[in-house]
Amino acid sequence: MEDFQSKHATSYTAQYATEPPVRPPHIPTTYADPQTRAFYTVIYDQRRGGYGYYVGSDWYFYDAMRDAVMLDMLMDRHGYVYGPRYYGNGYGYSYGRTYAPAPAVVGGGYVHASSGWSALAWLGLIVLTAILAILVLVILVRLLRPREEPPVSAASREAADPPMEPAPAALTDPADRRFWRQDLVDYELMLTDPITMQVLAAAGRAGAPGMAFRVKQTLRLRQVDGLAQWRLVRLAGADSDLWLKVLMVDGNMDVGVFYQPAPGEFRDFRPGTRAELIADEKANCRWLFGPPANPASFDPADLDYTADFTGPLDDGRTATFARATDAMLCDCAFEPPQEGVSRQKACLAEYAMAPMDPMPVEDTDAFILELGEGSTTLVQFFRGYKIQPAQVTFVAGR
Repeated sequence: MEDFQSKHATSYTAQYATEPPVRPPHIPTTYADPQTRAFYTVIYDQRRGGYGYYVGSDWYFYDAMRDAVMLDMLMDRHGYVYGPRYYGNGYGYSYGRTYAPAPAVVGGGYVHASSGWSALAWLGLIVLTAILAILVLVILVRLLRPREEPPVSAASREAADPPMEPAPAALTDPADRRFWRQDLVDYELMLTDPITMQVLAAAGRAGAPGMAFRVKQTLRLRQVDGLAQWRLVRLAGADSDLWLKVLMVDGNMDVGVFYQPAPGEFRDFRPGTRAELIADEKANCRWLFGPPANPASFDPADLDYTADFTGPLDDGRTATFARATDAMLCDCAFEPPQEGVSRQKACLAEYAMAPMDPMPVEDTDAFILELGEGSTTLVQFFRGYKIQPAQVTFVAGR
């Protein structure tokens, strides 16, 4: 990380004598303080000559090198890879990373960057070069001396000269956590999970290798305290969009295929603000939230998401969905920006179906995604099921 900051910090400054006509992509609209978990609006101040935010009456310049989410994106953009270090297991433990510059691949091998040569190093190189020159001269003299070589069998030759190992693969394997850290917009991915294959067979495409989608948008969510991160990958389909939800925490990765039910399809839910969901007596979407302390008078913004809810299944039964963890407060970055907004506050609540007999294979999971802050947040609901990372295949990049 220090290497990246020393090389690129000046390229991502927040100080501008005049306001740029277009907001620089490394300047978000909001900043989440990792210590206090407070969110601040990042604005341009002509008097101070740059972008920053106020904490009370105190002004602070925005610093991309201290913003964990933005720094993570910038390092990805410059090809830096990371190695995780972990303390404990699960959501409730510390989680950190160590970063290093990614090696460049040239002609099938690795070429690592160097920080400079000392005089002693140059002297050693000269001595080593002289020794190698002498060795090469001796070898040439021996090679030029005529002699008879014993015959070498094909088996011996193959054993003495094994095939070269393939060069390290590019980040095209969705089973590799690093794949999801890339900018995936306009990538083409293929789903090969059993449910997708059944859909293809029912459509008369039983011989198809899978169902291909183009990545339309990616939402990068990072828990405010940094323990977990998600990628919500929007896949553009012919009829409707699907979403891949990729959870990465504590060295593990969890992948699922999700969709947004049509308005009114699942318990009359329709996306909206908290106030709209509470006020809609027809939909009665209070099932999304836990009971208020004072039912006669409460602020919708103060309600927690419900610990469990019930919903109908296609076979006529009713299933119970229990919240897997507490609702997570996150910082969310959009790729590409959504309606001109590159980053927002977000809240994510994940649910799993309670065991049933027989257990369904579809729509066994759900999550609630709330974007924005204040009274104008947008609450969305998703249903889906888990798949194996290997059941997502990379087809083509941009």
